[in-house]
Amino acid sequence: MTIIAIVIIPCLLEAADSTQTIAKIYYSQGIGYLSKNKLDSALVCFTKAIKQDPKDTAAYNNRGIVYFKKGDIDKAIIDYTKAIELSPKNAKSYLNRGLAYNQKGDLDKAIQNYTKAIELDTLYGKAYYNRGIAYKRKGEIDKTIADYKKAIKLAPKDAKTMVELAFIYEQEKDNSKAIYWLQKAWENKDNLNDKGKQLVQSKLKEHQKQ
Repeated sequence: MTIIAIVIIPCLLEAADSTQTIAKIYYSQGIGYLSKNKLDSALVCFTKAIKQDPKDTAAYNNRGIVYFKKGDIDKAIIDYTKAIELSPKNAKSYLNRGLAYNQKGDLDKAIQNYTKAIELDTLYGKAYYNRGIAYKRKGEIDKTIADYKKAIKLAPKDAKTMVELAFIYEQEKDNSKAIYWLQKAWENKDNLNDKGKQLVQSKLKEHQKQ
C-alpha cells in the first residue's frame, strides 16, 4: 500500500467547483494525515471524501487502513469490502482485507483474499509473502516455503523473507538450506535493520559451531 506525502492543510472547505473536487481535496488531506500517522484527522478527511463521492474506492481503502491501524478491524473489513465492490479488480484491497482477516485470526478468509489478490496481480510479492505467513500459522509448511520463495523471486533482495525462510528450514531440521538462506540474507544485509543483521550473524555463527 503506497502512502504519498503531501502538504497538510486543514480539513475544512468553504466551497469548490464540484463535489468530486471537494472529495479529492479531502482525500489528499487524508493521505497527508495518514502519512504522518495522524489517524483521527485522516479518518475525518476520508469520511468527508466518501460523503462527497460515495464511489471513491481509494477513500474507502485508505479509511480501512486507518481503522486497521486504530485496531478497529471489523470496520476496516467493511471499508475494504466496499472498495472491492466498487473496484473488483483492485488487488490491493484484497490484500488489505486479507491482512485484516489475518489479524482476526480467520486464516482461511485471509488466504482466500491473498489468493484473489494474486489472481489479479501475479507479480504481487506482498500477497505471496502474507499468504505464506497465513499458511505458516496453519502449519502448512510446504505452502509457506513455496510462497516465500515466490516472494523472493519477485523481490530478489528481500533479506527479511530470506531470514524467515531460513527459520522455516531450521524448524524442519534442514540445516543446509537454513544456512543457504541465511547467507543469501547476509549478502543483502543492507535491506535489514541492525537487529536483523545481528540476528543473521548470530545464526550463522551457531551453524558454524555445529
